[in-house]
Amino acid sequence: MSLPKDTRGEAAGSSFLKLETGQTELLILPGTITGYQYWRDGAEGKSECVRSPQVFTEPIPDVRNRNVKDKLGNVIGQEPEKQHFFWAMPVYNMKTESFELAQFTQAGIRNDLKAMNDNPKLGDPSGRYTVNITKTGEGLTTKYKVDANPMDDADKAKVAEIVAKYNADPMDIIGTLFGKVEAVAPAPEATPVAVEATVAVETPAEASEVTPA
Repeated sequence: MSLPKDTRGEAAGSSFLKLETGQTELLILPGTITGYQYWRDGAEGKSECVRSPQVFTEPIPDVRNRNVKDKLGNVIGQEPEKQHFFWAMPVYNMKTESFELAQFTQAGIRNDLKAMNDNPKLGDPSGRYTVNITKTGEGLTTKYKVDANPMDDADKAKVAEIVAKYNADPMDIIGTLFGKVEAVAPAPEATPVAVEATVAVETPAEASEVTPA
């Protein structure tokens, strides 16, 4: 099984996939990894995303603050944002016909994919069948629903062709997200290595359903 078992984590240059409103058909490819990220204020008012393969030690000194509102919507203060757990995986976007790097901070998407993986009639989608991710709503009302697509012989042949093309030139996910991390285990009290990035977009996690093929 190439999908991770962990869908929650420990925390309370490739093209990056951007999920548009409506359906996005993807072929997930082998090589999913997990990580953590948080946002901080950068230069010229731009937000910067900091990522690590390990959970960040809290409190995080430079994490971005967010407004705290009362029941009437009035801003009454600020508090530090939370770090977020994610799955990152190579995918083939059937609409753009290109290999992209998908980073899912949404728990609903991760849980749907794990449910497919655990379904004996479906199994691990990585390199086997395509999925549709349907996005509805905006902002805090955004929801995601993941469906498995049935594969006929023509679909299976196309998937095999895409997988072979990817295997000939696989994506460096670890290098893209975390940089070149030295293969030396950190001391227990050490802060995890993190590399800055400015490409991930955080959206609220929403529960969603899986429709088997």
